[in-house]
Amino acid sequence: MNISDAPVLAICVKTLMRDGCIQSLVASIEKFCHIPYRLYIADEMPISISKLQLYERLRAEGHSVHIYDTSVQVHVTTARNEMLEKLQGERYILRLDDDFVFFEGTRVDYLINLLEARAELGAVTGVEIQGFAGKRVLPNQLSPGQGFVQLDSVNKIMVRRLIPVESWHWSIQDGIRFAYADFTRNFLLIRRKVAEQVKWNPALIIDGEHIDFMLRVKEAGWALAFTPDSVHYHLDPPKAKVSKLYLRTRNSRPGHQAMKKEFQRQWGILEIMAVSHYPEKDPVVWLARMKRAAKNLLQRVKK
Repeated sequence: MNISDAPVLAICVKTLMRDGCIQSLVASIEKFCHIPYRLYIADEMPISISKLQLYERLRAEGHSVHIYDTSVQVHVTTARNEMLEKLQGERYILRLDDDFVFFEGTRVDYLINLLEARAELGAVTGVEIQGFAGKRVLPNQLSPGQGFVQLDSVNKIMVRRLIPVESWHWSIQDGIRFAYADFTRNFLLIRRKVAEQVKWNPALIIDGEHIDFMLRVKEAGWALAFTPDSVHYHLDPPKAKVSKLYLRTRNSRPGHQAMKKEFQRQWGILEIMAVSHYPEKDPVVWLARMKRAAKNLLQRVKK
């Protein structure tokens, strides 16, 4: 799609290795996104012939594609911040993962309508269908990946309380259902003003970057919400079809260590837990608190 109208939407995607993901995402955007947009894509070497052909076409159509030619892994947070620096006149930023797919139920126009109607909202998203089994979700089921954050400053634990879509009470704006939350899925429409005010933490490689960004948006005074009236698919490839190099890069020890260090520095916590609807009854939370209390007691005894 050649860019003719002035794009309202900047669609920003950082991708790496998994050949087929970015191609499927772009194809679905071209078919189902009816808001004038410009793509901003960041990728890293090595690049497949299929990707190169796609990127050549997109550049010719006026989209932005940057390929990092480096032997050192590029932090996903750094790539996202650099994409923001390249924005032109777009009013909204749609931050996507490369394994998302649009379909007829993906209503970016609803997300934009919510931001335009609700001045308190800094970012908004829809809900996610897990295409394949994973993320503790059965295939073709809605992900429970939205909810609230509880900070236990005594035991230094951050609890992410996951609440299923069917358990929410909805507000209505111009016929669109929505609810406020502390965190949502990664299909995130961000107000341009927020993107200028809040950046991704460049010290985070990939682990924790999403929840950290949403906490930063809330800390800056903006509300976050989601609507069940816009839906997208999450089609992360099965591990058997993903290269071992990608898995080692994605699940790296440095990425996890950076998350632990930054969450302790920024939020004063040592552990992050994702729990079900009622965390006060969750045995995992109780066990973590008991372990932390025992460790603190042992440290005091040693003193």
